[in-house]
Amino acid sequence: MNATCVFTGESGRKYTFELYSRSAPLPENGGLYILTYTHPRGHLAGVKINILNIGKTENLDLLIKGLQQCERLKEQCWNYNYILCLDDPERRDEYLNDLLKNNPAIDCSISR
Repeated sequence: MNATCVFTGESGRKYTFELYSRSAPLPENGGLYILTYTHPRGHLAGVKINILNIGKTENLDLLIKGLQQCERLKEQCWNYNYILCLDDPERRDEYLNDLLKNNPAIDCSISR
């Protein structure tokens, strides 16, 4: 089992995402993704998560493989993917909108 991280939407709903390294193979089903630069803050302080991109897709593995050569993401030190598998397209839209409304700095969504 992968590590998890909880992100909160504007509605207060909590979404539990699984953590994968940037190069790890991902499930081939649909879902939400959050691309980040994640780094430790110290022994007891946990980690700092810098969100680079958030979006939805029909195939998580295919989308992330397609982004591996994105220079902008490389320059921003992309190193981890937070993944929420979700096959229902309507729920993907609903959850993504809720997360984006609570995180106004996230405005660069890619959807495939």
